[in-house]
Amino acid sequence: ASKPPERKNFSIAFDPGQGLIMIFGGIYVYRSKTIHIQKPYNDAWTFDGKTWKQLELKNSPDARYGAAMAFSPESKGIVLFGGADNTNKFADTYLLRNGEWTKQEPDDSPGNAPFLLMASNNQDTVLVCSQTEGLAETWLWKGNGWVKGPDGPNARSGAGIAYDGNAKCILLFGGKVGNTHEDSWWQLTETK
Repeated sequence: ASKPPERKNFSIAFDPGQGLIMIFGGIYVYRSKTIHIQKPYNDAWTFDGKTWKQLELKNSPDARYGAAMAFSPESKGIVLFGGADNTNKFADTYLLRNGEWTKQEPDDSPGNAPFLLMASNNQDTVLVCSQTEGLAETWLWKGNGWVKGPDGPNARSGAGIAYDGNAKCILLFGGKVGNTHEDSWWQLTETK
């Protein structure tokens, strides 16, 4: 195939070492009056701005959608956490380096929930778990394990997250809290 098949809720990250965008997993959903198909993927693709390339990776995680993924400066690879398939929610962590996924076995870990948010600054990979009531949890990937981070924003779904290199902070914007659509920002300027 010259490009990934159609899907939604895939994971996406930028690998600065290779200068490529990578997507992993996602789910194909087809509905008609008589058929309902949900097919999760565990394939990986890169995009260089012009061309898609399917990767042949060793030890790929189980097929899933809604996983969080970002480049880890400390691990010098792509970190993937969580997600779900048609019957399970995952709370596992994988690291992709040199064409091979390695399942990580950290002492502590965020809970199992799909549709998490992840971004990296120059120091850490930050995971925001924000699908429950109250404050969202933040977790920091420290190269070989998860460490609980500072309190996050109000729990929300559908927000966006990215690293702002000029302001040197991770920004989270928008989403939905309860029945209210947010137009607020949350930023994390230091991770210790």
